[in-house]
Amino acid sequence: MTLLKSYDTNGPSALPFLRSAPGSYQLAALMNRLNVQLDPATFIEAVAVAFKDAQSDEKCESMAHKFRTEPSFQLFQNALRLAQRTEEAQSICVLGCGQGFAGEPADFALSVVYEVFDSTKIKDTATLNLSPAMLRLDREALFADPQLVAKDGASDLVIVHSLLHYVPDIGKAFDLIRRLLKPCGGLIVSHEPNARFWQNAKRQSAVAELQRSRRRRRLRRYLNRSRTFLQLRRRKTQSSTIWDRVNMLLKQRYQLSGPLAENEIRRLVDIHRPESVPGTFCIGLNGFDFDELSRVHLPDFHLEWVGTTGHLGYDTSTSVTPKWQRKAIALAEEDALAGCVFTGYWKRHVAYSAASELS
Repeated sequence: MTLLKSYDTNGPSALPFLRSAPGSYQLAALMNRLNVQLDPATFIEAVAVAFKDAQSDEKCESMAHKFRTEPSFQLFQNALRLAQRTEEAQSICVLGCGQGFAGEPADFALSVVYEVFDSTKIKDTATLNLSPAMLRLDREALFADPQLVAKDGASDLVIVHSLLHYVPDIGKAFDLIRRLLKPCGGLIVSHEPNARFWQNAKRQSAVAELQRSRRRRRLRRYLNRSRTFLQLRRRKTQSSTIWDRVNMLLKQRYQLSGPLAENEIRRLVDIHRPESVPGTFCIGLNGFDFDELSRVHLPDFHLEWVGTTGHLGYDTSTSVTPKWQRKAIALAEEDALAGCVFTGYWKRHVAYSAASELS
């Protein structure tokens, strides 16, 4: 199976993309269409900054509030409860998204730490909001950043919530995590897209059928003449969308020759966002496999616990009919670890870490 490669922020302008489906676009073609006079990494960063600015202008619902309403929030709480089962108080570092990434800052996850942890189990806490510029620093210079001074090897627990799928080069992020952690430290990676769901044919078939049933339901509503009239009236008076705002900001700042489609904006600001529609704009990976993360990026860690949720996609149980709720339960019973998002808790092996340093 061919997977798309995540782009390297230190790499050349010709990025190592592979086509995942007929009709999918490469980044170079998109940039040529818009006559973009930026290097690829700067262009992606510019779109993410414009998206954040547009969110602020549109006064959108905060992601922190949305996270608390999602089933994956319980998985995050469970991981925190496991992590606090230690004899001593812990130094905790929470990583979040800074300017240039479209996710939430570290403050949300830190607030949940204070809610779940016994206060006697917290020695001290720190937050660090990553940025593309920070991850473009080389390995030796990474800890020269003022935010990172004196944090090398100081953390008992590092928490990464809804961050990795925004990061173009996750290898840099894991380099940072390993540097922050003590030899016996723990790591929580929470609310990340799960490749086991997006690569599971049975689940994708179920999601496609759910989407078809919703389209049929919307069509029946549309055929109701009174509702159609009200919808058309609403559309006529509707103000510009957040996507219009993003395009306006990009045109003002970089004189792009045309607009980005909604799905293109989504893919550029959310690098590893799973693509549910075949043949549309693709970039990065469709989620992560937690076992592969262990093998490639965390070989000296042990996966202590992992949980998944969302076996019909990102829909909550209250947003689908009883028929589809039963279908979601059946899928979960068949394979509990193939939900669309996952949370995992890793623990570092002291012996392995010492051996790596000696070698």
